[in-house]
Amino acid sequence: SSEPGCFSVYFTLQRVGSVRLNATLDGVKLRTPPGILRVEAASICPSRCLLLAHASDKSAPASIAAGHTWRTRLMLRDAFNNPTPLLGLSIDARLTLLRQPHRASASTAEHAAEH
Repeated sequence: SSEPGCFSVYFTLQRVGSVRLNATLDGVKLRTPPGILRVEAASICPSRCLLLAHASDKSAPASIAAGHTWRTRLMLRDAFNNPTPLLGLSIDARLTLLRQPHRASASTAEHAAEH
């Protein structure tokens, strides 16, 4: 700040939650503004998101029977690993068949979800 004796202090908050400012100068508590600051999740960071087996943190099953549905759980995270709400995001998913015993060509199955 340009006012003599006035200084700016910056904080970068990475965890979601509520914070209250408490400060001391040479061990003496300073008067701080009343109230609580609510820290919300940042925007979704795809490299931090997780796709897990449904209803557990275990990895996906090694196999499922043809015709059965494979459900997964998508855990959206921001760059600081905070849980992030969906809020109008459109999610596209594609399963690519890597090997099929009786055919040489690969096929794909797609599913899109909007919330």
